[in-house]
Amino acid sequence: MTTIAEIQKHLINSNFDAYIITRNNLFIGQDVLEAENKIFELTGFDGSAGNLIIFRNHVVLLVDGRYELQAQNQVNKDIVNVVCTRDSIGIWLQNNIETPTKFLYNAWCHSISEVDFWKRSLSNHEFVDDKANILGDRITKADDEIFELE
Repeated sequence: MTTIAEIQKHLINSNFDAYIITRNNLFIGQDVLEAENKIFELTGFDGSAGNLIIFRNHVVLLVDGRYELQAQNQVNKDIVNVVCTRDSIGIWLQNNIETPTKFLYNAWCHSISEVDFWKRSLSNHEFVDDKANILGDRITKADDEIFELE
């Protein structure tokens, strides 16, 4: 799936309420290439920190103060609501989403401790690993040059 609208349609058809997307790749943030950055692909935001939550009928991009203006300038504000916060995804959800919500996420792109926090602290919500991998690969298959060091 390559567009926000396609993801929202999938959420509705699959009985999920939202998809949590981090900028991380399968190595939890180490050297994220542009081709691996799903937030950039979906919104145009190319900052080095941020989290995207796609709900069935709206989208929230969580950024810290370093990226508030940049995000506002790079995303389509008719589709994406930029929220400046210092909170982690879990804390933001805890403070802003009261209705029980069924979230999809890619387990390879979130730390075990982060997901554990969600499941312990946000027990009124459900967090489901996206085993169908609807966002596609999170690691580039680009060829790299190999060379010998003396």
